[in-house]
Amino acid sequence: MINGKTRVLATLIAISVCRISASAGDITQITDALRAIDCYRASVDYSVSLPQAQDDVCYDIALESMHPSQTDTLSPVNYVIDWTFRAATGVNVSGFSAYYDGHHYRFRGDRLQEYHIDWDAQPFATRHQGGRSFPGVQRGVQFANLLPAFIAMDLEEMSADSLYTISFPPASPSQIKVRAVMTVQGVECLESVYTFSLPDMRPLTVSTETNVGTISEQSMRAVYSYDDIPTGPCAPISEQSLASRWPEVFEKYRESNFRIENLPGMPFPAFSLPQPGGTRLTRARGQEFGTPAIIVLIDPANGFASETVKAVRKGVDLMAYEPEVLWAVASTNPDTATSLIGNIRSGEAIALNAASLARDCGAASLPVIVMCSADGKVRDVILGYNNDLPSAVMQKMSMIK
Repeated sequence: MINGKTRVLATLIAISVCRISASAGDITQITDALRAIDCYRASVDYSVSLPQAQDDVCYDIALESMHPSQTDTLSPVNYVIDWTFRAATGVNVSGFSAYYDGHHYRFRGDRLQEYHIDWDAQPFATRHQGGRSFPGVQRGVQFANLLPAFIAMDLEEMSADSLYTISFPPASPSQIKVRAVMTVQGVECLESVYTFSLPDMRPLTVSTETNVGTISEQSMRAVYSYDDIPTGPCAPISEQSLASRWPEVFEKYRESNFRIENLPGMPFPAFSLPQPGGTRLTRARGQEFGTPAIIVLIDPANGFASETVKAVRKGVDLMAYEPEVLWAVASTNPDTATSLIGNIRSGEAIALNAASLARDCGAASLPVIVMCSADGKVRDVILGYNNDLPSAVMQKMSMIK
């Protein structure tokens, strides 16, 4: 008797041998097989070539993924991506990204960022802007598209897009190739070719050419290797396993040692930030405010920035007294900040270049609203934007003296 898995693999081999044009059904067979891969491990030699650059940009990458819990809809797999940039100077730079069950970590340089769905759901959501979609942090992280489950998602999106033509180039009996070409106004502006092994459907190579023949031409190639890969079951990914793997990173560079939800009860951090008029606004740690104060950490480049400004002001209008409001804007451009905030009202001030203040507060994503009492101590925080923000600001600030 032929089971379902055998039938899928037989179909894939037939596709490769017959070299037929792709249909939605053919892609579904392939993406289903890619999604079915569990406890996946591979090493990848990844390079990017630019015509104007003398040397390629090269990375060594170790991939690991496994199926998530049945209730997790944020990512098709839990994963760990360990990468090293091979610098021409010989000084390599390393980092990693990881996701499991609504928790995402990424480390680069001297900064460990982390995101937790029960802390703030906004960074995990797909954003839509100007007709384009931007995936959440767990899907948009560098090199995630090299994982089989993410390749499946890319193939599905391309097969559903009328700008793409998908076909199956000739391949050896032990391999299958998929070619996706994006054509805009008669010009081929992107070509991706995927090679998979049969019958296990593990990726072997991925190559992408963009903007061929132009100054922005770029070539990417990923070559997978399965030599010296550990065998046996994959250990579950957890914060404990990540901290055991990178103890120095979690000890020295973890921003959550100052996580924003632990800020209440602490003096508000010191800062010295420029203002749009050229002056500086400086406060010592825990310095008293004239009245209870609201510090709004906001980034014009992130979603819900203008909505947050309107919501906070609406909440202030509902209050029985007038608090101080500091718009701490993570932008160095005065025009951008003043355009976002609009006319300054009584009790308000704007500070620029506030990314450092957000970091000192432990805010990994913005917007964040910090509410302080007149004695300079943090009393409460609100993470992200929601439709109940005006009433939340009013209620929480009404309890602060």
